[in-house]
Amino acid sequence: MIFRATLIVFAFLPAVCIAQDRTELCETLSSELVALMASPPLNRDYRLYDVDAFYSDKLDACIHVEKKLIGPEVFVRDLTRSVIRNDNAYYPPALMHCDVSGIDEADISAVREHRGSVSHVPLEEWMSDGQGGLPRALKTPSEPFRRADCENALTRWLNSWGP
Repeated sequence: MIFRATLIVFAFLPAVCIAQDRTELCETLSSELVALMASPPLNRDYRLYDVDAFYSDKLDACIHVEKKLIGPEVFVRDLTRSVIRNDNAYYPPALMHCDVSGIDEADISAVREHRGSVSHVPLEEWMSDGQGGLPRALKTPSEPFRRADCENALTRWLNSWGP
């Protein structure tokens, strides 16, 4: 009986170690992105952002989340370029971006249909406002978005694809 319990514990340990390794890798990639974005030419002031990174088992990707503390702005990026494969871009692709002009959100199933290569696919075929409408890049909402709108969009996204 003790031997069986020991085997179960040891069988579980590799999965825990792998999860910790993935989390640490995602956090390292996130820190590197912050350093890159904080330097010229962007000079983004990260005192104004809440930044988080995690491994998404649902996407099999490292995810970087930036939520502005003052004003409406949220970015969700694919640090490992596992979902959207835009190897030519300097910054990791945004899976979701929300600001005063609305929401651009990648439709994960549509992106997967294109095997992650969407750079030459029309936006309306793989991106939306997260609720079936056109993305902000093609149509802005009638009223400017507020911080609560972007936080709600982030919560919805995390419920679908988060850790």
